[in-house]
Amino acid sequence: MSYRVVRRWMRLGVVMATVLLCWSAQAQNYDHFQHGFDLDGAHMLVSCESCHKAGVFQGTPTECAICHDGSVYYAETSLSSAHMPVSGFCESCHITADWTSIIEVNHSDVVGECLDCHNSSQVFASGLPAGHLATSQSCDACHSTFAWNTTVFNHEEVLPGTCATCHDGVMAEGKHAAHFLSTDSCDDCHSTDFWAPALTVDHSQVLGSCASCHDGSIATGKPIIHIPTNAECELCHSTDAWVPSTFDHAFVEPGTCGSCHDGVTAQGKQPTHILASNTCDDCHSADFWVPVVTVDHTQVIGSCTSCHDGSIATGKHATHLNTNAECDVCHSTDAWLPAVFDHSEVVPGT
Repeated sequence: MSYRVVRRWMRLGVVMATVLLCWSAQAQNYDHFQHGFDLDGAHMLVSCESCHKAGVFQGTPTECAICHDGSVYYAETSLSSAHMPVSGFCESCHITADWTSIIEVNHSDVVGECLDCHNSSQVFASGLPAGHLATSQSCDACHSTFAWNTTVFNHEEVLPGTCATCHDGVMAEGKHAAHFLSTDSCDDCHSTDFWAPALTVDHSQVLGSCASCHDGSIATGKPIIHIPTNAECELCHSTDAWVPSTFDHAFVEPGTCGSCHDGVTAQGKQPTHILASNTCDDCHSADFWVPVVTVDHTQVIGSCTSCHDGSIATGKHATHLNTNAECDVCHSTDAWLPAVFDHSEVVPGT
């Protein structure tokens, strides 16, 4: 290359350097706003040639994402792989003064669910607090991005069986003092549309005895004509169907057989029955009605011969001495023999 050519290239380099220096000096006072891109914040410290490559002005991008695209052609910073999914412009949340400082988040530009950011890891934003009610719904089902603490509460979004996490008497009204003993899964009986009356009663959630509700006040109790018993209702009745019941004589109070076995509610004494009180269980067994287990003679109302007539029970045998006296004048119900003999009871002349 000739000396003359070298001199020309050197002059050109000096001229270009001088132009760039002048350009950079003038750019500090140049009004970019007239072209729709105002230089502010960190952009004021960037050299002109970082954006205007090869001195070309026209077509220089003005959108953040085109420069900050990770290619390092225009800018070194770019969207991090850990950045939340968004569809909007960078300037919706970021400012040019400091890239890492975020004044606010424009939720309208966020793509995905609230929990993508508001999760337990709290990498992007705070998640559900420890005392939050149990729910699997997205935050925006109740919360608004305009005011986080002002909620539009929807019971349908709450997980079943977790009512007591709020209805504990502190955060929200809980079970009143007169409520019967039960678990805290309120929605097994109550509706979120209207608290009372309860839609149904899930007896599997009741902790107390039947009588703690079925006392005639909270719920229907034993009717007046109910058989006498101190047993709990569930020993005979079912919560699926109150009637018919599974009857067990073992739970009936002794001596009250006649309250049912009256010939109307249940089979009573037949017409040929010996005269006796209604305490059937003094002689009969609840397991098998006949034959009788024993005879409690104190319950017999009639005379001895009303039974001991040779038909219902063994009567006087053929060799018995001749007498018109009742058996118990000589005999005892504890032991038939020996008898206490009294001559005054013998028929005269025999």
